[in-house]
Amino acid sequence: MFFSRGPNKIKNLHTLKDIYDFYLISVGENELYKVSFKTFKNIITKYYLAILDDILYKGVEYKLPYRLGQIRIIKRKININNLTRFGIDWVESVKHGKQIYHLNNHSRGFVYRFKWIKQNALIPNLYFYKFVPSRMIKRKLAQVIKNKQCDYFE
Repeated sequence: MFFSRGPNKIKNLHTLKDIYDFYLISVGENELYKVSFKTFKNIITKYYLAILDDILYKGVEYKLPYRLGQIRIIKRKININNLTRFGIDWVESVKHGKQIYHLNNHSRGFVYRFKWIKQNALIPNLYFYKFVPSRMIKRKLAQVIKNKQCDYFE
């Protein structure tokens, strides 16, 4: 049984293969710039990893092309008054007989996250979109914070 996308969903998905096909059309007859799909994919992957390294290890605010906004990592102090937002440390809670929460002592009480700054972005219906980094990128950020390799904006 096949369930199609709903009537209000995006039906025109653009994948890396579509971008490669557009690249080949834009290059035209010039043999100097034609590359295989594997080479094209490697170039795109290395480019995105270089951007990610700048954001993670240098604390750079990356400006997205075509006025789509900026992406950066921000940190903010934990609000101790609202502890229910944090996970319970079950090992310590069982030892002490009361609920004890994870307070991010390894990061001096700060919470870090990716922030898409979209005030100047030119996108229709902008507030229906959000930036969700992949799990690999979140794990890299956690590793950078744990090893204290970079400090970010507050």
